[in-house]
Amino acid sequence: MIGMVRKINAPVIAISLLLFTQVALAEGHHSRGPKVLASIFPLHGLAAGVMEGIGKPALLLNADVSPHHFSLKPSQALLLQEADLIIWVGGSLEFPLESSIANLPVERSLTFENHTERTEKQHEQEEGHHAHEEQHEHEDQHFNAHLWLDPSAAKEIVKLIGARLQTLDPTHEKLYSKNVIHMLARLDALEVELSEQLRPIRKVPYIVFHDAYGPFERHFGLNNVGVVTKHAEDAPSAGRIRHMIKLASENKAQCIFREPQFNPHAIKIIAEKLDIRIGKLDPLGVGLTLDSDGYFKLMRNLGENFVACLS
Repeated sequence: MIGMVRKINAPVIAISLLLFTQVALAEGHHSRGPKVLASIFPLHGLAAGVMEGIGKPALLLNADVSPHHFSLKPSQALLLQEADLIIWVGGSLEFPLESSIANLPVERSLTFENHTERTEKQHEQEEGHHAHEEQHEHEDQHFNAHLWLDPSAAKEIVKLIGARLQTLDPTHEKLYSKNVIHMLARLDALEVELSEQLRPIRKVPYIVFHDAYGPFERHFGLNNVGVVTKHAEDAPSAGRIRHMIKLASENKAQCIFREPQFNPHAIKIIAEKLDIRIGKLDPLGVGLTLDSDGYFKLMRNLGENFVACLS
């Protein structure tokens, strides 16, 4: 009798297990959260922190590719089409994306340039760097698209990502909220750490390849005295190079910074003429790991590279 019961119930048990497995898989798929696509590495790092324990964002552009100028590959276009949420700075940075995203529903796009511009302006006023800006040749006195380099702006970005994901995925609302609080605390600590690290070199003059670092420089009070090219994709003319040599000499620049995304030819010419050191700054995170620590590693690398060349 016992054997008969086992035989009769075995198929029922098998079916029950199969149904349970299917339900578990379905719930597991749902628990991964929405498909999030970040345009650049720094935004990916901030989004990854907000999504910790829920899912992982995808990255559209490798860090060795300039977001100012690129052509979408078919695989990247597919990522855009499939994403539930696309996180990008906006047309002031990744302008090749504008036409593609314009064809998508507005709720699938999250940009930051309008939200964080006010934060940057307020910080400028509080720190009194207007005269500092007028002294130097920054590309845009009012807004710099590399806004993630200001920890205050990064905090706003984290809050905006968290709010949008809570709306998009209310099932994980509490976890998103917890992750946002954790990320804000980490950003506070990073801000203090970098302030202490950079304080000894704040007055040391230097020049950069292009105006990517305004938000970082204004936040930490650094002394940038010149920009080699206003548009990163354009090689500086011979006249511009002569002008930068003169400007750097007059301001006693101690270092000139190159970027891994661009040809260093002009940087080498200026450095050799002035006999100054060449440093490296990377605002995009070439070679860094895609995880929730990515943004913090990028910022710490910037701090270390400033100190290494200007000490």
